[in-house]
Order: sequence, then structure tokens, then C-alpha cells
Amino acid sequence: MDSLVRQVSRLWGYSRGGDSIRVNIIDAARRAERDHKVRIAGRPAFVYPVANCPGTIRITESGDQRDPDEIPLEEYHLALWLAVSVSGGSVEVQDAQRIGAGLLGFQRLTANLTDRFREAINQSTQIESSPYSNVDSPLILDGDRLVMK
Repeated sequence: MDSLVRQVSRLWGYSRGGDSIRVNIIDAARRAERDHKVRIAGRPAFVYPVANCPGTIRITESGDQRDPDEIPLEEYHLALWLAVSVSGGSVEVQDAQRIGAGLLGFQRLTANLTDRFREAINQSTQIESSPYSNVDSPLILDGDRLVMK
């Protein structure tokens, strides 16, 4: 939720989110979750607008690049799934990662992005069974290829 606190603080013109601001923002997010307006999930915690759940890849409208660590694994997984899908159901992992990075708004595949994509691949089973995933064909790692089952 640190990212949410930073973003909301900046929107209100504060250079940082102090303790009282942080408490109020987190309280508001939890109330919105209780009222089914958002979902809070993942580690670190991400706040998903219900209208965008599940299966959304979000890109910034301002052109600012997102921090790879602040993108939920579900988005990485969906980007990989789309990359495999458009490649005919089977593609080399590195190619899927490069395509996925582009879908997430990145110009090139960095070590940090590669690590996050690997984490999404390693947690594929959990992600696919999550309520935040709507892929209809699971991804399988077959050697150096990602294959749609």
C-alpha cells in the first residue's frame, strides 16, 4: 500500500505521506474494499478497482513508467499469457518476456522485469487459481518454452 499512499499524497500536493495521511488512506482503501469498490490483494498489497478486475493490464496515461516492483504478478502473468496466445500457443520464455514487457509499457526487458516475469511463471498455478485471474488456458513451462495447455 506504500505506492497508494505515495500516489494519493502527491495528488493532494504533499511531498510525502506522514503517519496520519497513511492511516487515513489505508482506512479509506479498506472501507472501499468492504463496500466492494476495490479489491486488495497480493504481496506487496495492490489495490484493484473492481471494474478492472480480473485480467487487466494497466498502463499509465501520463507516460510515466511504472516501477516493476509495483506491478502485481497477475499483470505479469496476463502479459505472458497474451504473448503465448499471440505466438500460437508456444513461445520461448525470453521472447514471451520481451513481448510482455512491451505490453506492460516498457521499452526493453531489464533484469528486474525478467525477475518479476520469472516469479509470475513460478507462481503460475497460484495466480491462475486466483479470483484476479481470468485466463482460460494455463501456462506450462516446458524447458525454455512457455506453452498454453
